[in-house]
Amino acid sequence: KILTHGDVDLYAHDVNLLAPPNYLNDSILSFVFSVLSRDVFRGIPQLHLVNSAVASCLVLQCDDEEDLDDLRRGLGIGTDDTLFICVSDRSDLAGISSHWSLLVYDGSGRLLPPGFAHFDSCGKSNSASARVMASACSRLLRLPEEACSVREMGAAQQQNGFDCGAYSLVHAVLLAARLADVEGVEAGEGDFRWPPLLAELLEKQREAAELLEMAEDISPDCVSEF
Repeated sequence: KILTHGDVDLYAHDVNLLAPPNYLNDSILSFVFSVLSRDVFRGIPQLHLVNSAVASCLVLQCDDEEDLDDLRRGLGIGTDDTLFICVSDRSDLAGISSHWSLLVYDGSGRLLPPGFAHFDSCGKSNSASARVMASACSRLLRLPEEACSVREMGAAQQQNGFDCGAYSLVHAVLLAARLADVEGVEAGEGDFRWPPLLAELLEKQREAAELLEMAEDISPDCVSEF
């Protein structure tokens, strides 16, 4: 074990994936989300950066209302909250994923129009998986059926076949930073210091910042180059 943050552990085989050309796994994404949630953006009320393992459980294993009730209580979420979820295209527990994208649920409309918004760094290739996740989240939040529609948003586009996880994290960082501004919360890393490879990965946010500068600039079906 090399790094631990919250309830997420990183091992050598995880950290090795940070060097291109590798596809980031759920442990890396969950680790970064833990840092963002507990350190960088901890002052933002009602913001939940959902662990990738929890998101996978929601889609692939929560089969009844009792499971959903337990998960809802464990996460402490409500219909007015804001959720960030990295969406995988894996369709079963034994399957292997090949793409990540970011799904955002904004219940109160403080960041984006209320509902689900999808940011995909490879056009609309993960749209179907995003809709499946939105449907599962709607059941978790006890939303009406019509509330699970997903808006496709403008997103920075990857230029290779492996950077989808990095771009999902970049979009999450930029959107959370915007939400911090809306809420008047100062973001900061506290005593935490990013491991060098993660720091380099998240530097991509500087290049993508202009794209996501204003919510009004993000329109459905708009895809911009990174």
